[in-house]
Amino acid sequence: MIKYMSSTIHNRPIQTLKQILRNIQAEDLNYIILVEQLKTLDKELRDVGKLVEKETIIDGNSIYVGDNEIDLQSPFKEVLYQVYNNTIRQKLPCFLSIKFKIVKFENINDSNLTIEQKRSLCRFLEEALINVGKYAKDATRLKVICTQEQEQNIIRVEDNGIGINLLSNEPRKAGGGTKQAQDLAKQLRGNFRRYPGEPTGTICELTWSANKSWFWHF
Repeated sequence: MIKYMSSTIHNRPIQTLKQILRNIQAEDLNYIILVEQLKTLDKELRDVGKLVEKETIIDGNSIYVGDNEIDLQSPFKEVLYQVYNNTIRQKLPCFLSIKFKIVKFENINDSNLTIEQKRSLCRFLEEALINVGKYAKDATRLKVICTQEQEQNIIRVEDNGIGINLLSNEPRKAGGGTKQAQDLAKQLRGNFRRYPGEPTGTICELTWSANKSWFWHF
């Protein structure tokens, strides 16, 4: 539950707070936008409490994304699509400029995944999408792939916004979401990557073997 609460808080209010701080540090202060961001932060802080309360009273086989309950025991490609669908409907600024959505949700071998690992994969997809909605400035295209390719399960979120700059000489400190994704990849003995797209944008990707009959269960 502690890990779940940390993930929930990071995916919502902490991301909004980082955005507000980034604007302040860059002296990019628009009063109207700042007020709206603070309203969003206030709502997200209130929603976190509600979400944690909801998920502590259900049977443990569900997850809430937005106000919608998703049954983690449903076919996993349907679960992931519901996460995508409920997240993309959120009123995040960079979602507004997206004109083209390319989505591919196919069968993923989930026979060896625990409920908690499924929950973590859902939160991974949710956060990757939220990052697009909050930070992919000027993005016009969103591509979401959840499928199996060459004996690998893949969850990939790609946009064509301004993107991240991994070529900078300045050290890049891993945030909470990155650490959570790295921990999840370690559990699944897979690989997590976040890297620049071509010619612009960001790609966030988690892969793990579709054939291994063993996992680390934490």
